[in-house]
Amino acid sequence: MIQSLIKKQFVQHLIAVTVLLLLCMLYMKPILNGGEIVRGDRLQAIASKQDLALHKKLTGKQALWTNQTYCGMPTAQFSMVYPSNVATTLLSVVSKVMQPQLKLIFLIVFCFYIAMVLLNYPPWLAFLGAIAFGFMSNNLILILVGHSTKVQALAFASPLIVGVYLVLKKQWIKGGVVTASFLALLIAANHLQIAYYTALMIGVVIIILGAKLITEKDFKTIGKSAIILVVCLLLGVAPNVSRLWYTYEYSKESVRGKQILEPLDQTEPRTGLKRDYANIFSHSLMESLSVLIPRIKGGSDKEVLDSDTELYQYIKKTGIQGTRIVGDKIVAPLFWGDKPLNEGPIYFGAITILLFLIGLIITKKETRWLLISVTILCLFISWGRHLDWFNKLLYDYLPFFNKFRAPSLILGILGIFIVWGAMEALQIISNTNDRTDLKQVLKIPAVILIMTCLIVIFGVPAFSTFEWNYGLEKFGFGMDQQIFQLITQSGVMPDKAHSFLEALRNDREDYMIRDAWRTLGFVAFGIIVLYLFFVDKINKYAFIAILAVVLGFDIWTVSKRYVNDGHFVYQDSYEQLINYTQADKRIDELKQPHDRVLDLTTSVFLDSRPSYYHASIGGNNAAKLRRYDDLINYYLQPECDAIKQKNNNVNTPALNMLNTRFIKTGSGEKDYLNNLTSNGMAWFPNEIIWANTAREELEGIANLERTKNVIIHKEFKDYLADYRQDSNDYAKVELLTYLPGKITYKTYCSTERLIVFSEIWFKGDEYWKVKIDDEPATHIRANYALRAMKVPVGEHTISFEFVPKPFIVGEKIAFAGSTALVLAIFGAILALGYQENKKSLKA
Repeated sequence: MIQSLIKKQFVQHLIAVTVLLLLCMLYMKPILNGGEIVRGDRLQAIASKQDLALHKKLTGKQALWTNQTYCGMPTAQFSMVYPSNVATTLLSVVSKVMQPQLKLIFLIVFCFYIAMVLLNYPPWLAFLGAIAFGFMSNNLILILVGHSTKVQALAFASPLIVGVYLVLKKQWIKGGVVTASFLALLIAANHLQIAYYTALMIGVVIIILGAKLITEKDFKTIGKSAIILVVCLLLGVAPNVSRLWYTYEYSKESVRGKQILEPLDQTEPRTGLKRDYANIFSHSLMESLSVLIPRIKGGSDKEVLDSDTELYQYIKKTGIQGTRIVGDKIVAPLFWGDKPLNEGPIYFGAITILLFLIGLIITKKETRWLLISVTILCLFISWGRHLDWFNKLLYDYLPFFNKFRAPSLILGILGIFIVWGAMEALQIISNTNDRTDLKQVLKIPAVILIMTCLIVIFGVPAFSTFEWNYGLEKFGFGMDQQIFQLITQSGVMPDKAHSFLEALRNDREDYMIRDAWRTLGFVAFGIIVLYLFFVDKINKYAFIAILAVVLGFDIWTVSKRYVNDGHFVYQDSYEQLINYTQADKRIDELKQPHDRVLDLTTSVFLDSRPSYYHASIGGNNAAKLRRYDDLINYYLQPECDAIKQKNNNVNTPALNMLNTRFIKTGSGEKDYLNNLTSNGMAWFPNEIIWANTAREELEGIANLERTKNVIIHKEFKDYLADYRQDSNDYAKVELLTYLPGKITYKTYCSTERLIVFSEIWFKGDEYWKVKIDDEPATHIRANYALRAMKVPVGEHTISFEFVPKPFIVGEKIAFAGSTALVLAIFGAILALGYQENKKSLKA
């Protein structure tokens, strides 16, 4: 009988998963014809990895360092493959058999389905939960903008949380193997912020369930659960040792680590991100209602509006092009929240919220407190600077909290618990035979949701201006004022620009009210369906079918506003998306392998696309090296701004020392500058300027006379103690090879000389190993961010090779950890099979 039941459930799960896959394919329909979403961070990632992909193709080996982004940096945070990690290998296999966007959406629905099944929900309920969570607008928008690691991490978070929950519920084997497996996958997904927020939520789960065990004085279960969770932690971390070790060591040198410069403002944090930067993407209290009313704050800064809108009609009438018309639609900045941009709202669904509130009333006490605690914590964190006292408390005292930005990201984790609560409510409702008393539980959720919608419809317009004022307090002007300036700068009269903004604000109000009525309609429909089921006017199957269709339609249609067929592109190669201009072609004809390019046609330090073709001064990486970030802030950005202003007398010491040989100013054949003052790939300075502090070292760059002098920190005085220099001596350098992570030079010097390389300093002799004629040597830091070393008399070969210890040694440990995890999983499967067999024999 048990075997028959298992077989039946297997068929049900197979059908459910197949339908989920088909729904994912339906949503991503253009992929069937070769379509792909390539925009935002995905396009940036493709561009920044181009030299690494070519290196892998030519050599069969992955490069651990890139020469193309920010003048060179480790690939630890955007391209590393860890072959000894079984979790990474599994993800690679999935990536090879599935189209990228299809893989992401299927992973998130499939993993949530697993989480629901682990909680012993029937297949239909697990299926509904997978739709409710997987097709949330937030998840689809993350896929749209290319945040693939976030989506993968969110996918693995739900079964991991459930795994810990099961361990504390005494389902030790099942809970343990799920916890260890999905912890390994979560870490391998390589999004530490989602992993960190997941850990916080797991902490809440442990506290709530642990408190219950303490009140029951069940210390045996507490002890056994603690041991199992520690073992799971070790098994989950072990395959990821090389990744975690490398990330930890790299973070110390990145903008997430300790500041190098002595702070001018003693209130600034010495480690982590600055608070104002970390909290830019905070949700305001009102914007949090987007989980219920998607366009409560306008939705997106690139919202697609219909032709019946006031703004569309005004543009058609006047011809003002302050935004973009596409057929009978218009793309406009409808968003008016307290953020500089917004791709779309985080919408949980009206029906889902209704069921969640019902669940808070009818679920058992421990589940209720778990859901309430998680909801409050997630909302408090997401509010960031809008709940400053709480944010400051966590920022100052919670370990690692100050390493992350965009606190609103935690709402993705909250979605897991909201759907969990909703499905728990459905489980209880559908399994209750006498549902007469359940009519009463509709009152409170109904009043809360209906009143919220009515307040938004009739109350918010009375006290809201619908102006997008982000930046007003800090800069003195908001985003709407920037839009006004852009329109007037294009030649439009101020009165017409004001009318344009007035029409836009009216549409913001109109769309907010539309969505509030929409939510009210779904809530009312949900209440009616629930009521009819409670009074036995519709049977269980009709109830489930109606609710599933309405819930799915609600989530699906909102998500389709922001991710739809129009976002897919069809191309034979990425060159069609990353335009190869005549200027690029001309620069390619002239440049040497070591020459770097400054592309002024884009946002230099926020765009990796130039890295697709050139070794770029800029890039786009939230974990860039701290020293390079200091160079950007002190020199590179001001130098770029001065060049843009066509200042013929601009001094560019930082660009020169980084061997910025070409400056792209446009797309035409002659739209580039040849920087004749560039220092070249390496040079022999005649004078050493000693710096006593890091700030002196950095600030001294401003006074450099190209290759004549060099700034060295006093920490390297011993290295140069016996160095005697004669500037009249002959010295030359020649580049032999220039590959990602390996550079070889040939030098000839008539006497011992100090040579400076236009290559980025990172971990000195620890990670970058230098040899002279195959004999180990030592190099030092120069000009705050470059490499330098003494070169002996005569002709010599100097080679630099990037050999990061955490990766080399860590991979050996990871292999052992992966083996242990695989054995543990097989052992758990055998143990579970043995348990089921015993039950079968007893039956």
